[in-house]
Amino acid sequence: MALQDDGEVIGTETGEEHIRRIVNVIRSRLGIAPSVQIEEVSGRPVIVIQVEPVRELVQCNGRYLRRVGNTNRDFTPEELTRRVLEHSALTWNELPTPWGPDRVDREAHRRFASLVRDRLPQVDPEDPILTLTNLGLIRENRLTRAGALLFAERPQELFPQARLRVGVFKGVTEIADSHEFEGTLWAQLEGAMERFRRLLQVRFEVTSGQLSLGGLRREEVWEYPLPALREAMINALIHRDYTLSADVQIRLYDDRL
Repeated sequence: MALQDDGEVIGTETGEEHIRRIVNVIRSRLGIAPSVQIEEVSGRPVIVIQVEPVRELVQCNGRYLRRVGNTNRDFTPEELTRRVLEHSALTWNELPTPWGPDRVDREAHRRFASLVRDRLPQVDPEDPILTLTNLGLIRENRLTRAGALLFAERPQELFPQARLRVGVFKGVTEIADSHEFEGTLWAQLEGAMERFRRLLQVRFEVTSGQLSLGGLRREEVWEYPLPALREAMINALIHRDYTLSADVQIRLYDDRL
């Protein structure tokens, strides 16, 4: 101890073994290398410990802690993710995952390529690795988080919160039906759209158009326009905060969605 509670300098032990023990404790608990020197204050020896500032968060005994009042609190997973992003130059979706290109779902890539081949020349229908690299979804030979959500097999192994749930309610609180969708974001979107086609009311309007062999034209009119629902779900899936543990929820009531 170098100070009394009232601030009086009383000095401390400065032997080589004592200093080595301090350095080893700091390294083992914090994973950082301090510089240590002995100085004299008020005629007594004190140990001066200095560490260089770092951008990344520092663990203490394998935990990330923050000071709240006079206590140390663990960061929640959501808080930790936000702090890591604040200290990096990347967004959440740009960070690499532990998964390599072998986790790419080739069928998901094939369907994607068939939809965009006329608009995105950097998409190669025969080479998913080249496609994802061209789109910035592979970094350092690893899928980014966005790449995993869009094209990986079973992305919920890494991101269990990446789910979409459709619930049908009778009244305010009674759940009549609930269905959960997993897989890639494409699979979640298409699964939910198919669910809507089963759940929503549809009527047919018959109109007479130009003279033709048929003479009449029948048009489907859904309870809610399907293109609007699709757009809303796309926004929910791609703009949500994936640092939060909750899934995307869609609730269908008798009088509203």
